[in-house]
Amino acid sequence: MCVADYRTERTLGGRIQAARKARGIKSTRELAELIGNDTVSINILQNIESGRMTNLSATQLLNIAYALKVAPSFLLAPIGDAAGGSDLPGLSSGLAAMRPTEFDGWLSGSDSGAYRPSNAAELAERTELAAFRELDGLLRERRRLRVLRGEVTSIDTSATHLEDTEWNRVDRRLSAVESEIDETRRYLASAGWGTESLLGQEE
Repeated sequence: MCVADYRTERTLGGRIQAARKARGIKSTRELAELIGNDTVSINILQNIESGRMTNLSATQLLNIAYALKVAPSFLLAPIGDAAGGSDLPGLSSGLAAMRPTEFDGWLSGSDSGAYRPSNAAELAERTELAAFRELDGLLRERRRLRVLRGEVTSIDTSATHLEDTEWNRVDRRLSAVESEIDETRRYLASAGWGTESLLGQEE
C-alpha cells in the first residue's frame, strides 16, 4: 500500500493522517499517547483526520506537529505543492492566496524566503529575528571552537612555527566569532531584544 505524501495532501486532516502513517504511527490512539496530554484526545484526532474538525487551537497543532516530528508549516499548508495555496478554512484572502513557499516564509519569520514583508516594521522585525537566530549559531560555534582550541593546545604545544599552527588558525577564527557575537548583541540590544537567555546557555 502506498502512503500518501503529507507534503502535498490537500486538507489539514489529510496531512496529519499521512504524516502519522509516514512516521510509522499506526493509529490515532498511538499518536495521542505520543502527545501525552489532554489537549489532543483520540476522538479529536479522529475528527481532525476525517475532516469533521478543521479548527484546531495553536496548542493542539503544535502538540501534533511535535509528536509527528514535522515542522508546523507542513501541516498548515501543502508545502510540497508549489502551485497550491493554503487550504485551511476561514483564512483571510491574503493568507489563502499565498503560495506554500510564501506561507512558510511568513510563518517562520524568514527574512529571505518567498514572502516579502509589507511594511518597514515587519521588515525590521524579521531582520531582528534573523540576527537572533544568527547569534544562537555564533554562540554554538564559539563553544565548538573553545573545545577545539583546548584539544589543539594539548597537541600543538611543541610547535615553533606559530604563524601556521592549528592553534593559531582556531584562535583567529574564535576571535572573529567573538567580534561577530559582540556586534550582533549590540544590534539586538539597540532593537530592544534581550539575549541573556542565549548567553545563559553558555554557563
